Amino acid sequence: MIKQLHEKLIKKQISAKELAEDYLNRIKRMDPVNPDKSGHGAGLNAFITVTDKLVLEQAENTGKVLIQRKDGRTFALVPEKLASSPLDVPSIKAKITTQEIVDIIREGRER
Repeated sequence: MIKQLHEKLIKKQISAKELAEDYLNRIKRMDPVNPDKSGHGAGLNAFITVTDKLVLEQAENTGKVLIQRKDGRTFALVPEKLASSPLDVPSIKAKITTQEIVDIIREGRER
């Protein structure tokens, strides 16, 4: 599961903050501070303290999420920067034809 989450972060299918929010929501469902009368979430007591604001701030600021496994090992999920070409620039919508661009370049070369 950690590998799949890491791949989603790399591909920007999910942000670190969204991932942290998902885990915080899961904690609230599975181990709420005040479980309802039906007992949903009662009995896990898996967390002493959950610092929602701090976790979300760190995920948003650093772009990484720390996950601690049951055996105590901690993993950091960090989106990798993919190698890109310096020519890989975002597109813009311009009302100009290819021929007009070629003409502008030719004019510049003639100077």
